[in-house]
Amino acid sequence: MKNKLLFFTYAVVNTTLFLPYFLYLLIGNHYPTFLNGWFPLIIFYVCNLTGTFLVRSFGKKVSTRELLLFFLLLASVGSFLGVLVFVNALWLDLSAILLGLSCSLLLPLYLTIQYHERRLFHRSFSGKDYGLAFLTMLLFMPLFIFLVKVNLPELAFGLYGIAFLVSFFLLRDLPHYDHGNMPSTSFDSRFFLLFLVLTGITFAVKSLRVLTDNHFSLILITLIVILLIGVFYLIQHSAFEFSLPRYVYWFGFYRE
Repeated sequence: MKNKLLFFTYAVVNTTLFLPYFLYLLIGNHYPTFLNGWFPLIIFYVCNLTGTFLVRSFGKKVSTRELLLFFLLLASVGSFLGVLVFVNALWLDLSAILLGLSCSLLLPLYLTIQYHERRLFHRSFSGKDYGLAFLTMLLFMPLFIFLVKVNLPELAFGLYGIAFLVSFFLLRDLPHYDHGNMPSTSFDSRFFLLFLVLTGITFAVKSLRVLTDNHFSLILITLIVILLIGVFYLIQHSAFEFSLPRYVYWFGFYRE
């Protein structure tokens, strides 16, 4: 990684761990969205948690480099859609979907790229690079919160979209790492089914925290029970090859 501005990309990718949560949490209170303004935040959380299952269902035809560039562009589009929130609050929901799916993979993909750079080209970040990245992250946080507090959420989303776009252009000159012949797999319905089921469960669980309608809450609880039974059946009777004992996955999902 010869580009001296790559610390900026590292900072932007790391902000996906926390910054979108603050944006949707603060912005949701200002617009008439479903679930008393919590809907965009819940959508982002759910897509961020389960997005890897959706990507996995489409096989392994795309390299890490291409996936990283694609999701940087998708995150940029999602951020720019948030700029349209003043037109209609539905744009905020669509923004949450795209940003959630992107943020679920951006950091793991970028860390994989860093691994390839160290292993193949013996290039890595210096202490100065990490320090500049940390300072950049510290600047992002108060700037974006200030813009939302002064009723300029469109500008906050616009700047975030520009940051993702700049990161895309900084990384598009990365080399194509030679991995040999990549396996060409077809659509895997099992992972897609897991994505749908886990998305439904997570969304229902998170929605229960903000609901005041007892009848709707009862419906969601029933849905959660049905979906949990489906996940249990899928895991027990599927041909998945788990790298860890299955109870570890149950514990990880329960913790979320």
